Amino acid sequence: MSESAVVATAIRTRGLTKHFGTTIAVADLDLTVTPGEVFGFPGPNGAGKSTTIRLLLGLIRPSSGSAEIFGEPAADVRRAHRHLAYVPAGVALWPTHPPAALARRVRRPADRARHRRAHPPRPHHLTHHRPE
Repeated sequence: MSESAVVATAIRTRGLTKHFGTTIAVADLDLTVTPGEVFGFPGPNGAGKSTTIRLLLGLIRPSSGSAEIFGEPAADVRRAHRHLAYVPAGVALWPTHPPAALARRVRRPADRARHRRAHPPRPHHLTHHRPE
C-alpha cells in the first residue's frame, strides 16, 4: 500500500480468535474502526480486552482470523507499528503532566523531522554526549 493511499479503516478484524489451551480468550471478533473514530474496549476482567489489544499489536499470534491496522497486517509488526502507540494500564508517564501535554510530546515522524530541521544540534551538544 502506498503512503498516499486513502485507507477506509484504521482497524479491521475478521474472525479474530485466540485460544490459550482450552480457554477461548477472543472468539470470532469482526471489528471495523474508521480513522478518527474513538473506540474503547469496556468489559470485566477476563473478557479478552488485553488479549485483543495484544493481537492488534502483533505481540501474540491469533489462533485463527486476521487483523489489519490501516491496511497493514497486524502480524507485520514493523509496518503496523508505524500507526500505533500503546500505553498499558498502570503505566505512569510523567504523572505531573496533563494528557494534552503528553499528546504534544508524541510526534509523528514528519513532525520529528521538521523539528530536527528547525532545531539542529549545536556543536556543544555533541561534545557533551556520552554513548550509552
